[in-house]
Amino acid sequence: MRSGAIKRGLGRRGGFTLVELLVVIFIILIVSAAALPVVLPALNNRQLSEGARLLQGAIVGAQDAAVHANAPRGIRLMPDPTFPLEPRLPSGELDPTRILASNRIVPLEAAPDYSEGRLTPYRSSADMTAVGLDPRTMPGGGGVTMDGLGNVVPAPALVIEEALYDKNGVRNNPTSWFWNVRVGDKIRIGKSGWLYTVTGPMVLGPADGNVELFVNVGVPGTPSPLAQGMETLAYPTGNTPWGGTTPWGQREFLFLVNGRDDNGNGLVDEGFDGIDNDLDSAYDEPDEWEAERWVGGVASATGSNEFSLSLPYTIVRRPVPSPSARETALPADVVVDMTTWASSFGSERSRLPVDRYTGYVDIMFSPRGEVIPTTIYSTPASSPMTDAFYHFWLAERQDLHDPIIPSSDSDTPSSPPFLPITQGLVAGATNALKGEQRIVTLFTRTGQVVTNSSATFLDPVSGNYGGPNRPFISAQQGARGGQ
Repeated sequence: MRSGAIKRGLGRRGGFTLVELLVVIFIILIVSAAALPVVLPALNNRQLSEGARLLQGAIVGAQDAAVHANAPRGIRLMPDPTFPLEPRLPSGELDPTRILASNRIVPLEAAPDYSEGRLTPYRSSADMTAVGLDPRTMPGGGGVTMDGLGNVVPAPALVIEEALYDKNGVRNNPTSWFWNVRVGDKIRIGKSGWLYTVTGPMVLGPADGNVELFVNVGVPGTPSPLAQGMETLAYPTGNTPWGGTTPWGQREFLFLVNGRDDNGNGLVDEGFDGIDNDLDSAYDEPDEWEAERWVGGVASATGSNEFSLSLPYTIVRRPVPSPSARETALPADVVVDMTTWASSFGSERSRLPVDRYTGYVDIMFSPRGEVIPTTIYSTPASSPMTDAFYHFWLAERQDLHDPIIPSSDSDTPSSPPFLPITQGLVAGATNALKGEQRIVTLFTRTGQVVTNSSATFLDPVSGNYGGPNRPFISAQQGARGGQ
């Protein structure tokens, strides 16, 4: 009897009552709730640190690849699909008043040069219109501008065409420029000489899905509108190498700018430089273009009226993703915030060379480690290459906001900041940064990379918000921390 009672007593003490379980669960919930404010920031902080490490590793990896290949290598930041790109029609440029962020990295390398076939340079827009093609009417061709008296005068880009035949009437190899060459590629005419920049034609642009900016006159397979050559203008009838006949054929053509200040106003290729030169909130519009001129020997050749020139050339193409390259994604909810990338007051988040059509950021390194320009324009004036630093602002998605940019002087706020900053630094601010951030700074002239854990918004002299440059001042002075 006693043995059975003992067994029954032990059985009753082997479990917990419902009240006991509820008490334990309640205690766990209280402890968890108290710990969450500490644990979550720590996890986010770790994610941002990991994101900064991945970005810094990608930069250093590209620099090492450039050394080993003895050729330029780089990285491309690709837009975060969480925030769809919103182009401003019809130009296809991205809306600078919306969020722009990147969360993927892909390695880049220089594309192989292209030199198939031969070309002929045109002399003027009149020569083009004589065969039914006016470059002023086509994208990348230049449009019109105003002279000092307010008169509308033609100001086209330079034009080259495919040379179907040489001077002896022998057929040249065909070119393949349309949907192969991209706007921003460089071309050298002859074995050596000046590098010109390709600006078009580009009938189908970014708004039509051509985000890589391939030159074209329509969808692939669309015939070139340049159906006859210039030989009838260069030679009197009966004096051409073909006995007075002009060979038929649809010739490819390209528009170019020369990277020089042709009109002496202190601006270079102002119709194709990515800058609002006349301050009317429109970029590279027709009335900004200057009349482009040929440089060196090409100028004398085109001026000699010998349009049957059949010249060699080399196209130096912009970088492309490395073969079999794999994307590297930043940790979840961590992005490179590039919002206000086109602000005239200076970017308040990242300061990077953003492609205004694709949202890509291409950064290339020479074998010596320094940054080399990759802009589609003939000069780097439109990108932060005028600065000695690239700044990558890594943040949590919760801290991404559309900027509050005034549309007129009567709107508020009339000056920066356009995005949230630290709480309490600006009177009347309705929001503030809530999460962590990291600033990865690349010294463009040395290749050095540093990471800082927080932004500096206080002006050390006045104690007030010091404008959009202040968040980066510590990094630019060489401070580092928060790895």
